[in-house]
Order: sequence, then structure tokens, then C-alpha cells
Amino acid sequence: MIPRLTIQPHLERHIEPSVEPRQKQAREAWDRLNERSIVRSPFTDWAVMSELSRAFGWKQRVVFWGDEMAVCFFERRRAVARDIVVPPFSPYTAVALSADVPPESRNALLSRVFEPIKGLPDSRLISFEPRLSGFSSSNPGYEKRQMKTYWVSCEPTSGSTASYSENTRRVLKKSVGDYKVVVNSLPVDQVATLVGAGYRSHGRSAPLYDAKLASLATAICGGTSTAKQIGVVNTTSGSLEAGIVFLIHDKMAWYWFAGSVRGPAMTVLIDASLPELSAMGVTTLDFMGANTPGIAEFKRKFGGELVEYAHFSKSSGLNKMISSVSRLLRNK
Repeated sequence: MIPRLTIQPHLERHIEPSVEPRQKQAREAWDRLNERSIVRSPFTDWAVMSELSRAFGWKQRVVFWGDEMAVCFFERRRAVARDIVVPPFSPYTAVALSADVPPESRNALLSRVFEPIKGLPDSRLISFEPRLSGFSSSNPGYEKRQMKTYWVSCEPTSGSTASYSENTRRVLKKSVGDYKVVVNSLPVDQVATLVGAGYRSHGRSAPLYDAKLASLATAICGGTSTAKQIGVVNTTSGSLEAGIVFLIHDKMAWYWFAGSVRGPAMTVLIDASLPELSAMGVTTLDFMGANTPGIAEFKRKFGGELVEYAHFSKSSGLNKMISSVSRLLRNK
């Protein structure tokens, strides 16, 4: 699938019709701007964006504002509806904002992210990474929600579990000896099965079938981004009970692809993962969301900082009708 590149002129000029260079040119233009961006992550990595586009069958729409900013939108088609979405396994809209843009101009520039999709009749969703959310303000017609995630320190301390909840420390004391830690040799298909089961245990459908989840994780781990795979195996049964694929950029890691059986395995795994990440120079782990009550409570127990990010949504009557019909069909 060839992503579509829409080039917008510089800010002082009016928007003109788009042109569509080839994929190679699009990637080169994105990479040049992303290299100078004030916020970079695995989710602004062109290869990661392309793998997500391929996995879900959604089109990439990349918009440039000269050499100052670029945004990658994902367009999903459902029946007659066209939606701008943030894909599963990518918590934030990909924005490359040049560090050459003065701080006092960034808010006005970031607000222009909404312009290219202004005429879209159906739903739109834009989610700004926490480090960009300080520059984002309300936009007419959009519902703005302050979403949350936890940032957990990976830096070693004399009492590394001191920030954990009492219950978490108790679980670790009781269970840590029952597991063996496995690093960078995980059976990704088994982790994908655990991921899919986790969705189902919360009454939700997984975004992809287990086999496609495994294919997505394998593709992204295969050199598209720095990844660290860590799991824990029950020493009695010999079975993998929890696995995480972390995506890493610079000094941050993201809790990207994770699943476990019920029980203490994930608690043991996260505790074991923090020093592994620290050894790679990672100082902060983004838990990628704390918006589902039960899951948020689990993440809270590791003593991280609760961080907000801006989430903008807009939906039409057509989109709401299609969503309602889809839910009814799934529940039959």
C-alpha cells in the first residue's frame, strides 16, 4: 500500500491542491522533518506507521506544512463512512514538529492539524502525545478529553520497589521465585495469544485475530524500531505466563504489546523489566494509557507519575449509526 503524501505550503500561504510524490519521496520528506522534531517516538517512525497501515488495511494520509510540521493520519473506511482514527497499538497521532519552530508559535501551528480533515463528513480522532499536549488547546466542534497514562521511572535506586504499592510488594515477595525471566527470545505467537485473551477477558474484541497480532508484532520487532522482548516462564509448568514487547526511542520505552494469564506473572514481569530497560539507558516507561479503571489501577501500583494527554474527537450521525449497527451484529 503506497501512503498518500499531501504537501501543504508554508504557513503564510493559503492551502493549495495536493501533489502526490512516490512513496520513497514521502518517506524521505517525513524522515528529514522527524529527525528535527521536538518529540520523536516509535509512533513517528515511518516503518512502524507503515506496518500499522498494512495490518489494519487503513490508508496513511501524510500532510506537510512546509518544513515546519507534518502529521500522519490514518483513514478507515466503513461502508459509506470515512473515519480518521488512531490505530490500535499506536496511542498517539503521529506529529513531527520541527524544533526550529519557536516555542511561542507551536500552539498556533499545532492547532492547524485539524485543517486538512475539516471537510470530512464522518468521525475524526486526534490524540496528542503528552509532550505535545501542552501546546494543544480546544478546537471548535471537537470534544476534548484529558486522557491519562502513567510514566514509571526505570532509573535504579537503592530501594527500587519503594514506590510500589504495599500489595504489589507483597505479590513480588511471594511469587518472584516461581518465575524465570526470558529476554529477547519470546515466542511472539504465544504473546499474541495472551494479548488476544486479555481483550476478551475484558469483554472486548481484539483489534486483529491472534495470528495477525503475531504478524504485526513480528514485523515491527524485525528491525523497524528498537524493541526489547521480555517474558516470564513459570518454573513449575514451564509455560510462558506473561510477555511484553517494549518499543524504545532514546531514553523512553513504551509498554507496547503485552499479555499475561491471570495471577502474579505480569507483576513479576514488569518488576523484572525495569532494570533491563535501565541497562539500555531508558529512564522512563510510558504505560500507554490509564483510562480503563481496572487496568489503570494495576498500573498505578508501580508508583509512576500520572500524565495527561489531549484527546480530540468528533463524530457524525452517520458514524454513530454505523457504530450502533456494528455493535448489534457483534452481539448476535
